[in-house]
Amino acid sequence: MAGEHWRPVGARATALGSASVSMADNWSVHNNQAGMAFYNRPAVGFFYENNFMLKELGYQSAMVTLPTRYGVFGGNITYTGDAAYSETNAGIAYARAFGNRFAAGLQLDYLHTGLGPEYGSAGIATFELGLMTKISGNLTFGAHIFNPLSAKISGFYDERIASVMRAGFTYTFSEALLMTAEVYKNYSRQFNSWPAPSTGFLIKVMHVSASLQTHSNILSVLDWLSKTSLSTFPPLYTKFLDILLRFHFNMLSGSHVQHFASIRNF
Repeated sequence: MAGEHWRPVGARATALGSASVSMADNWSVHNNQAGMAFYNRPAVGFFYENNFMLKELGYQSAMVTLPTRYGVFGGNITYTGDAAYSETNAGIAYARAFGNRFAAGLQLDYLHTGLGPEYGSAGIATFELGLMTKISGNLTFGAHIFNPLSAKISGFYDERIASVMRAGFTYTFSEALLMTAEVYKNYSRQFNSWPAPSTGFLIKVMHVSASLQTHSNILSVLDWLSKTSLSTFPPLYTKFLDILLRFHFNMLSGSHVQHFASIRNF
């Protein structure tokens, strides 16, 4: 498989361990397009995340949504990488509500992978689909699939962009507290062959949101790394391989995310 090209974005989604498929907010234009129909307001947003303070791992995104009488239109673009390797996604989305309880969304994507001047670049077109339904006043279900046909990006070794499938629930206890959980399947990760659960609690106090998250993907990665010789990794990266704890804060405005990690140096 080639690069993944997709992951959830937005301060709230990041703070909740990427569990975002059943939440309707401005970043639904990327995380689950159906949510745009329930959010249903004009919005512009920017997001930036930098893991381990390495600029090459920076992940940035911009979005816009515009509701009309015919549905909600939106667009978003994401970028990660540097001159040697980069991934860029650009998409145009549309969502529509069917009554007060059900909504569906579609996005057309252009995915570009750059491998520097020596190897060139490649681009493909694909799509993603989402749905969301309000089971009750407090309980919402959402499902989303990115690149369902595993589009081929290169004829060499049958390289394809990974398909990502997600489904989950959000239960809102009050304006100050919600709980969300989802399962996710990435068809490129051979060492994670089962859907990975992700759960989160969001508590809003004094205009600040704090969350705790568990994500079995982290456990899967650590299990895989524990069975892999450290000599196979460059020295620059081995100091980041033992992730013991990750705690997230996000401002209610959705403008900042800070990551705190306890990292063992090898």
